[in-house]
Amino acid sequence: TWTEAVCQNYGGTITWVAKPMGVCGDNLTWMFDEATGTLTISGTGKMWDFAWDDAHWRADRAYIKQVVIEDGVTSIGKSAFFSCRDLVSVTIGEDVTTIGAQAFWNTNLVSIRIPDSVTVIGEEAFYACHSLGDVSFGGNVETIGDYAFTECRFISCLTFPKSLTEIGSYAFFDCTNLTEITFEGDAPSIGEDTFGNV
Repeated sequence: TWTEAVCQNYGGTITWVAKPMGVCGDNLTWMFDEATGTLTISGTGKMWDFAWDDAHWRADRAYIKQVVIEDGVTSIGKSAFFSCRDLVSVTIGEDVTTIGAQAFWNTNLVSIRIPDSVTVIGEEAFYACHSLGDVSFGGNVETIGDYAFTECRFISCLTFPKSLTEIGSYAFFDCTNLTEITFEGDAPSIGEDTFGNV
């Protein structure tokens, strides 16, 4: 192991490569692995909200390919992964209850599995995810915000759980490939032009 004594007696050059890391909540940390393009969020509690270009990993935004949100994290902050355009995969832990507004706005996600713990999907959460075609809602989603999935043009079918009570205005507007919609329970409150231009 590289103890202080070993380092002092080593005749070559030692280079420490530090992975980008920091905090993103009162009890949350983040770390970015440049070799794999994976951003991992760890800890317990809520993620902070961010301005659209102010997430703490913004310097690496162009290189993020995968996001892993571990169990213990209870929310995904506003604009957390805003315009991470190379982001194709996200794993959401089983303790997340809220996906914040614009959390995955204009990313390149191709599929998303929303766990049973999630009850709220915020406004514009997946807006303009033009490659997103496979959306799986957990069994406890209650609210889908305005413009949440607008312009997700590869979505062809949707199944909404019994728990759903509200879908916001324009939530699935311009999802031009959408041909099949299933409500497992009673139809929820539906906003203006929720399924417009499909």
